[in-house]
Parts: sequence; structure tokens; C-alpha cells
Amino acid sequence: MRLHAQSARAFDPNEMQLAAIRMADAYATSHKWTELVELVERVGAELNDSSARVALRRRAADACSRHLGDAARARQMWWQLLEDGDDREALELLLDDAIDRGDRAEATSLIERLSGAGPDDTVPGRAEEPRQPYGTLAVDDEVIDATDFVELIDT
Repeated sequence: MRLHAQSARAFDPNEMQLAAIRMADAYATSHKWTELVELVERVGAELNDSSARVALRRRAADACSRHLGDAARARQMWWQLLEDGDDREALELLLDDAIDRGDRAEATSLIERLSGAGPDDTVPGRAEEPRQPYGTLAVDDEVIDATDFVELIDT
């Protein structure tokens, strides 16, 4: 499959994008998670269509987290996904990761960024979910102000 992507890249960026999407689908179907992630790492930045780039990076980040158990690689994919603009799911997952790692500075920065992010309409079903007002977070079924949350992780 690598030959097809290299050939497509030489001819037309749109063909390369289509080949990358099809290869990612094939890897996911056959549970070849490492190959899927490596594909996205190789060609992700070269895709012209930001929505295709975001979708492939989302799949790769999910594969890293769920199937490969590689939190560092997943984190890298989520940060790359954010290069195309704020994505609520990516910000939330990065926030969870920062809290788990005890990175207070990164968690604080992500909370601030999340407070300005709108609902994520790119994930099916996300737009229908009730959202808390911006600037608040739900923690253990209790709604708290984001600044209170920063104080919680300071301790």
C-alpha cells in the first residue's frame, strides 16, 4: 500500500488524499493500528483538505489510545489535530491527559482554551449533547467554574 500512496503523491494531491483515506480504512478494518498511525504520521501534513486531515489524525489518536496504549503518541496526534483549529474533543482529551500526568501548566492552558471553544459539531452526536455554559466544567457530576478547577489541580 505504501507504493500506491507514493505514486498518488507524485501525480495529484487529491489522489494521494483518497489513497490515504482508503488505506486508513483498510488498516482499521484489519486492526493494523500501528500501520494506520504510521500512515497518518507520514502523509497527514500533506493532505490539502483540513477535514480529511482532522479525521485521519482523530482516527490515529484514537488508535494510539485505545489499541496501542501509547499515550505519548496519542497526545502528539491530538496536538497535530489542533493545528487545524480548536476541537473540543481533542482539548478535553488533552486536558485529561495533562491532569493524569500532573502537568498543571498545560492543564491550566487547556482549561482556558476550552472556555473559548464552542460545541464540537465534527463528532457525530456531540452537537445534541447538552453543554455546560462556557467557563464551567462538570467534575464528578458537580458543575464548577473553570477557575475553581484550576485551584483544585493546584493542590
